[in-house]
Amino acid sequence: MRWVQLFIWGGLTWWAAREDKRAALWPWVLSLGILLSMGTQLLLLADVGQLHIGTAVPLHLCAMMGLLTVPMLLRPSRSLYDFSMFLGAPCAFLALCFPAIAGSRHPLLMASAFFRLHVLILCGPLFLHLRGFPWPSDYRPVFLCANGYLLLVATFNSLFDTNYMFLAKPPTGTPLEWLARGGGVGYLYSLELLAMLILALLGSFYKHFQENTAPFTFGRRVRIKG
Repeated sequence: MRWVQLFIWGGLTWWAAREDKRAALWPWVLSLGILLSMGTQLLLLADVGQLHIGTAVPLHLCAMMGLLTVPMLLRPSRSLYDFSMFLGAPCAFLALCFPAIAGSRHPLLMASAFFRLHVLILCGPLFLHLRGFPWPSDYRPVFLCANGYLLLVATFNSLFDTNYMFLAKPPTGTPLEWLARGGGVGYLYSLELLAMLILALLGSFYKHFQENTAPFTFGRRVRIKG
């Protein structure tokens, strides 16, 4: 299901970016899809009595990135685009590879909403790139922002005994379980090192493409804000 959705939504995003009239509408389509996906998951959690402070606050990275993708698309922002390209989109892809889906009386509907949310988070920066946004270059501001966000979420988890961003306990069946073998502090340090490594690799990857490929865009370029 996840890869079918990725193929369909990715193909539609490519198609929409090719023509100005379609491209003017597509940010609204993606934004509506994101909000519906998030709303569906919340309703399904409420249906089984699992909507509480540990599940309803959008502090998981992909939930937060889902909300940020809406203003990123409707008022194109270079800073949000860079954050998505370096952190949001890669984490969304990892969530597709290693899904941690909440239980529900309607598991297929929950899985569909979960996968659609993460696919659309990937499609957001893809659309902007196809419409003229350049490859991101400097990962350091993203790393600093991510550390600030990590501190915020860790504080919230400590105050309310929650597990946002899986900082207290990793989801089963994911590589985070292996990182957590070192205990609480070791787990957090491992996450920091992993994030730094991924961001540095992505920075090199994007820089290579920026320097060795000709820029391209479909139709009119979007206006880029800071």
